[in-house]
Amino acid sequence: MYKVRQVAGCGLGVYMNIRSIGAVLLAVLIGVTGCDRQEKPAEKGKSSEKQEGAVGGAGAPVLTASISKAGTISGIITDSRGKPIKGGRATVTLAGKTLAGGERAGYTVTADENGAYSADVPDGIYRIWAELRVEFNGRTFKLPLHPADGKDSDAPHNSKPGVVKNFVWKLTGPVPGKEPGSYWSNYGQSVFVFDAETSLANPEKKLAKKYPGATVVVKMIPKGSLADGSQGQALMFKMPVEATQFGTDQARLWDIPLADYMVFAVLTTKDGKEKPLQISTAARAWVQREQTAFGNETLVDFAWSENSANPQVEVRIKE
Repeated sequence: MYKVRQVAGCGLGVYMNIRSIGAVLLAVLIGVTGCDRQEKPAEKGKSSEKQEGAVGGAGAPVLTASISKAGTISGIITDSRGKPIKGGRATVTLAGKTLAGGERAGYTVTADENGAYSADVPDGIYRIWAELRVEFNGRTFKLPLHPADGKDSDAPHNSKPGVVKNFVWKLTGPVPGKEPGSYWSNYGQSVFVFDAETSLANPEKKLAKKYPGATVVVKMIPKGSLADGSQGQALMFKMPVEATQFGTDQARLWDIPLADYMVFAVLTTKDGKEKPLQISTAARAWVQREQTAFGNETLVDFAWSENSANPQVEVRIKE
């Protein structure tokens, strides 16, 4: 199995010099379940929980709900810097069965302007998960939120003594309960890198055939801020050229913070010669995007659609 390695960050260090494009870029590589719901709205946005400060980021206070109330499921929803998610953009889903009679119960709660949510529910065992609606550069995303207690969306919660369940919007990192390596195992986005030559009739045109043992380096430079408004960093990934053969499913760039990126690619031969590659963003039918023309760089602008199970982006490379 071929392995894609991030050149900087995650303890891998920087060991490439991309002279043909510019100075070395240091980089740190900083799914959602559902169920049938009972059409009964829960009370919006009220919370009697105590909010207490914790240290987060550069000394910024992190709001957390810490005191439970019998028969109530409540919490605070914040971004990764500890700021509450405002604007009623976050929703929390409660789904389970009551303790008395075992009847199915389901609720959807919308967080208030302070990022707080609260629902008085029948005593029962509930699964709890949350998602956030994000408007970013003219596109809408529905993103899973991270449970602050680390329990996945299948974890049972007994509402009788009360439950406090806080959530955090994370742009990267593992999703609790998801199998590592699966499409939804991380909060970050994915990019697949493939050789543009896919014809079986002309194998000699494939990069892996022409340059055996070579490596491909892909650089991603944020175009503006990340989706949460924070400052992004340039990312750099390294992979064997053999991993880029179409159908191998090995050249996947993992856990990329949601943003728009300008993407470049360079091939380095076994003897150290560097060859800038032409690159294009492949067509994406679920958002009606056509393949872009090949050039020295391409724009990767992630898009989300309810009609697509895996809205990742593919880029194609060639000489």
